[in-house]
Amino acid sequence: MESGAILNQNTPNEPPCSIRVPIDRDEAYSIVADPENLAGWWFRPGRSLSAPGSKRVHFDADPAQHSVDLRWGEDGDWRHVRVTVDDAERGSRVAISVLPVPGCPTGCLEIEGVRTKRDLKRLKGLLRSRSHLLDSDDYWI
Repeated sequence: MESGAILNQNTPNEPPCSIRVPIDRDEAYSIVADPENLAGWWFRPGRSLSAPGSKRVHFDADPAQHSVDLRWGEDGDWRHVRVTVDDAERGSRVAISVLPVPGCPTGCLEIEGVRTKRDLKRLKGLLRSRSHLLDSDDYWI
């Protein structure tokens, strides 16, 4: 499925880098906030949290806000992405936003913004694979 197809599920009031999923907010958040699942959707093939020479990663889950902050990089070269899970009409909405980092040129945001479309596709796959609705294709558009 093209990432554009995922984005077409959104209403005009939803952020462009979000997907709606047919599972409730708490279930979606528990999947996103589990550090064991991080490599399944965020890190590109060949990258690992623990491989020698890997950039440092900060993974901060906030259950009260149903959000996860990811910061990664090295001194002077950091990126910051936030994943939030909100209630939706049917199920929940998961959004990825790229946050500005002090000292980072605006080009950083544009590059990471393009990558979020690919990450949404992988994140939807992860949510589906871990959901209790895995076998219910009718629920996954």
